[in-house]
Amino acid sequence: LLRLSAKKQIIAKLFISLVILIFSIAILYYGIIITNKFWNYQWINLPRIKMGYTWLCVPLLGLANIFYCIGNMYELAKELKAAA
Repeated sequence: LLRLSAKKQIIAKLFISLVILIFSIAILYYGIIITNKFWNYQWINLPRIKMGYTWLCVPLLGLANIFYCIGNMYELAKELKAAA
């Protein structure tokens, strides 16, 4: 990556961010599915607490990562426009 020109480095970083964004969308989608599936399951040691609250961190991770990737791609697009 360091041997590339500045413009090609930005394009490579945009591509990497796009791949991470796609992966984050999958985490969000499947996180919602698994959270719904396990929402009413209960812990053996803590029967009053639903297991769904534990699984809720997975779709939240995906959502937070999507926002981060979009912000990062926006900044990289501004850098690419300035480099052109």
